[in-house]
Amino acid sequence: FDPAKGFPGKGFPMKGFGKGMAPRPGKEAAEMQRFASDRKQRLRDFVGHLHEAVGKDLQRFSSEKLTKAKELVEVLRLKLEKNTLPIFAPMELLLADGLCMLWLLDSSATEEDYDLLMELCQITSRSQAG
Repeated sequence: FDPAKGFPGKGFPMKGFGKGMAPRPGKEAAEMQRFASDRKQRLRDFVGHLHEAVGKDLQRFSSEKLTKAKELVEVLRLKLEKNTLPIFAPMELLLADGLCMLWLLDSSATEEDYDLLMELCQITSRSQAG
């Protein structure tokens, strides 16, 4: 038997016989999913650290800005446990929450920034509800 000539009497050669393994189906999709999961974990940790930084130094913010920040977080309906975000929180929710924390930390933030951020939080909240 010669793989290059095929089976006797059959007439077709077995091309690629013994030349390595065939690619595993779904391997690329699994790699992409792992990569996305890793990125989401990093974002979750980053936003959690922002919450922690804000929580440590609340005196540096005006009461008006703290009230507005609380409104933004209430619109998102995000339940925090000791500045830790839920593991299964969607990416959109993490991003919106992170932007809220950055808005609070930004001393040059304007009323227009707040209005846009409130609109983003409302859109994100509606998309999660339905």
